[in-house]
Amino acid sequence: MLGTLRRIIPWLITSALSLSMILYSRDQQSNPLQGSVNDLVSIGAYPLATGLKLTALWSENRRLRRELMERRLEEAQVDEILRQNERLRQLLDFRVYTPLNVLAAEVIGFSSDEGVRGLLINRGYENGVSQNAAVITPDGLVGRVYRVYAGSAAVQLLSDPNLGVAAKLHSAAETGLVHASGSGDLRLDGIPVSARVQIGDSVLTSGQGGIFPPGILIGFATKIVPSMEGWLLNIDLSPAVELRKLDEVFIIRSNPY
Repeated sequence: MLGTLRRIIPWLITSALSLSMILYSRDQQSNPLQGSVNDLVSIGAYPLATGLKLTALWSENRRLRRELMERRLEEAQVDEILRQNERLRQLLDFRVYTPLNVLAAEVIGFSSDEGVRGLLINRGYENGVSQNAAVITPDGLVGRVYRVYAGSAAVQLLSDPNLGVAAKLHSAAETGLVHASGSGDLRLDGIPVSARVQIGDSVLTSGQGGIFPPGILIGFATKIVPSMEGWLLNIDLSPAVELRKLDEVFIIRSNPY
């Protein structure tokens, strides 16, 4: 209602001024002074009407911008809900179809232990969680449980330089050790230069060491260079799991191998 009124105000003012001039002077030519006054009134009314019209257009522009921002916010909320639903559907499918005995848990914070790169989950020994239990997601390996409480546990992440994981190349029989650098970047060591490995090859847990079951995806080869000794390869990896954006994980409660 207010917007409509603002749009017609310039027209009303101009019409009223024009009508007053017509009624006031029937014969503009017989009165030159009156004609000059009418011209001055018309000249003065024009910028006033233009200013009011610009004000109305500015108000309309502001309203349209506000509606556009509200629409974009609604679309962003819908997209976020769809992403959450898809993530929950993947978690449910993984829990149903995986052969592993897994327990779902939520990430509730980061570990406060000095020297350990880890996070906290809302499951503990009351839920069957034990120390050294492997922690995974549907995408791959996360780390291991290193401290257990009644209703929570601390998880050492794969990006912790103090954690080593026995691993193997999916495309070859060679095995090695995956560990992280100080910055959290992953590397696979111990692979001979004779191994047939290419950029993009997947690296899996080998099952050696008794902590991580075999066949869990760790990451993908991104860089392959010979070591200084010349007979081994240094293989940089891109982790399969984005460890900085974890909301839910799975704990393997028993090793079926």
